[in-house]
Amino acid sequence: MTNGDGLSRASSGVQVDQRTCENCNSTFPLTRKTRGRFCSRACYQRWWTATKQQSASRKGADRLAQLRDEGKDPRRSEHATWKRHMSYRNISLIAPPPAADEDVSWSARGAYWEGALAPAKVTSPWRRDRTPLVLAGHGAQLRVDAGTLLVRNGLTHHPQVREEFRFFPGDPALPSRLVLVDTDGYITMGAIEWLALQDVPVLMLSWDGAARSLLPVGGSRGAPELLQAQVRALSDGTGLRIATDLIARKVDGSAVALACLQASPAISHARASLLEISAELSANPPTDMDGLRLLEARAAAQYFAAWRDLPLRWREVRRKPIPAEWQRMPIRGSLLLMSNRHATHPVNALLNYAYGVLESQVHAALLVAGLEPSLGYLHANRPGRAALVYDVMEPLRPMVDAEVLRFVRSHVFSAGDVFLTQRGVCRLHPQLARVASRLSLGDAFVQASVGNVALMLRGQLRDSGLVRDPSQADREWAASSRTDFK
Repeated sequence: MTNGDGLSRASSGVQVDQRTCENCNSTFPLTRKTRGRFCSRACYQRWWTATKQQSASRKGADRLAQLRDEGKDPRRSEHATWKRHMSYRNISLIAPPPAADEDVSWSARGAYWEGALAPAKVTSPWRRDRTPLVLAGHGAQLRVDAGTLLVRNGLTHHPQVREEFRFFPGDPALPSRLVLVDTDGYITMGAIEWLALQDVPVLMLSWDGAARSLLPVGGSRGAPELLQAQVRALSDGTGLRIATDLIARKVDGSAVALACLQASPAISHARASLLEISAELSANPPTDMDGLRLLEARAAAQYFAAWRDLPLRWREVRRKPIPAEWQRMPIRGSLLLMSNRHATHPVNALLNYAYGVLESQVHAALLVAGLEPSLGYLHANRPGRAALVYDVMEPLRPMVDAEVLRFVRSHVFSAGDVFLTQRGVCRLHPQLARVASRLSLGDAFVQASVGNVALMLRGQLRDSGLVRDPSQADREWAASSRTDFK
């Protein structure tokens, strides 16, 4: 029974408030769950889609554009704070929406690692004066302005002053390459042409350090005779000799890389084992690729086993705990027999970024030398795989390892520097990823490793009477690849 005021009287005499649904116009009793406007959640959702969704989306887009124009982080608003930790691709994190102190930690660590990118005097003999320029974050821009290249870095935390760089044609301070680390934004056609004319390659790295795109410069020299020599080397034994030389130099380099660590019985034992394997490669080289891969696996096991007892320095771990295995250096398996792309340890994540840059350097150097990157000897030739790139990288990996080890031993890390995805994969803070991408080698060492392979192939060509003797530059390349590192 209902009276004129919209109230119904139950049999017990208690009045029940009756309301009309704003979506379907049906009558329903007022409850705490419906709040008096809709008879059900489904009606509310249909009403929202029909009347409010477009205006709310338009309002959000306007607010986002306003924040971008003001140079603010669009993910800084109270409603969007929880999205910030997974904004660098659509991968959910284990942690719940960050609290206020976590938000401050994110900004503080971003500012710390951004300061670590300040220009400093280069003291390592493995580095060149020209260093890469690494961009990260949201809204990076590359365009030509008045004949100069104008570069604006992306935003990774708040508050943050957007970095801006201007380069003139022929400037000695031009970067050796541009590295875009999991960033978004734009690059104009004019900027691509400008970079090509100035011989500055562009590399794009994904959030896990994988090289996704490369704009090389110089192009391929297109040497048909060299390509024919690459094909013949697969069957006449030259490929095995090239692979053996690459692994021998890698083993020698691994022993040298361990010298940058504090002396211990484990490191001494590992170095002695590596020297034994190196002597075995020289005195009794393998007769097939399988035997060579087994020797490489033995050397890798000894090399990375020496890392296990090395501690890492952390701060703020009581406020935000970290896995126990992060307190020490990780184990990394043979680079030929297993994949470490999705790192589960911060040091391996750092290595992935440094290796990604090295991969792009080697790829570009092979094209300039006239070699086919997909035709390798040590790594299996598969469709879409640059096997020769990975072959040539092998003797250079210990050099990169040494750069990363020096960096790790000279810094104190925070729990805010690394985040775990739901699959247990490490993601570095964007500013720390920028630092990791600069732990690269000078182009001269990459060219030396490529030149050594070309020298051995040209030796095969000389025996066939197809080309003249290798040039003096090639001999210097090969010599520097072995002697400078030792």
